[in-house]
Amino acid sequence: MKVVTYNILADCHIKPEWYPRVSQENLDWEKRRLRLVKQILNMQADILCLQEVEGQVFNEFYQILKPLGYEGIYSRKSFGRMDGCATFFNERTIRFNGGKVIIYNDQGPNGGPSGHIALILHLEWNGKTLGVVNTHIRWNQPEKPPEEHRGYRQVKELVEHLKDEKVEEWIICGDFNAQDTTPVIQLMGDAGFVDVGKKNHQPTMNKGGLVRIDYIFHSTGLQ
Repeated sequence: MKVVTYNILADCHIKPEWYPRVSQENLDWEKRRLRLVKQILNMQADILCLQEVEGQVFNEFYQILKPLGYEGIYSRKSFGRMDGCATFFNERTIRFNGGKVIIYNDQGPNGGPSGHIALILHLEWNGKTLGVVNTHIRWNQPEKPPEEHRGYRQVKELVEHLKDEKVEEWIICGDFNAQDTTPVIQLMGDAGFVDVGKKNHQPTMNKGGLVRIDYIFHSTGLQ
C-alpha cells in the first residue's frame, strides 16, 4: 500500500512575506494547481491525505480523481476557518466503512478552540480494518511547556481518542507543525506508533528553512 500526506498550502493562507525565497509566480494558485494535480497523479497513492484544502479545491480534485477510481472525504476546520483536510482512497482495493471528525478541544488560557480537526476514516483493505487519520496540528512556539502547547494538547487528545476506536491497525498522517525532537512528536512514539520517515527525513521548506514537520505514522502491525 502506498500512502501519501501533503499540505498543499491553502491560497487563503498565502502571504508573500512568509515565503521570501519563493517568487510571486510560484505562489499563484492557478499555476500551483496545475503542478499539484500533476504531482498527485504521478504519486499514484492508494491513500492520499491532503491538508490546507479549501472547499472549491476539494471539488476540483474530486472531479479529477473520481474517474480514476478514487473516493474522497472532506471536512473543513471549524470556527470560520476556510481550509480543512481531504482524504482520498482507491475504491478498487479499499472499502469505506464510515468516518468521523474530531474538533480539538484545545482552547488556551487566552482564547477558544483553534478549529483544527482530525478526519478519521474506517477503511477495509486486504481483510483488515484500518483507521486512517488525516490531521493538521496547530503550530505553537516550541519552547512552550507541553501542557501550555496547543499542538501537544491536540496530539494528546488524538492519542486518547484512538484508544477507543475499534480498528485493527492505524495509519496517521498530517502536518504536525513540530520537529521530531519535540514533545509533540515524542507523544506519538510513546503511544506505540511507528514514524515512517524517522530514518529517511523528507523536510519541507518553511520560513526558517528546510525542516521536517509532516509525518506518516502507523501501528506496529503494519510493517
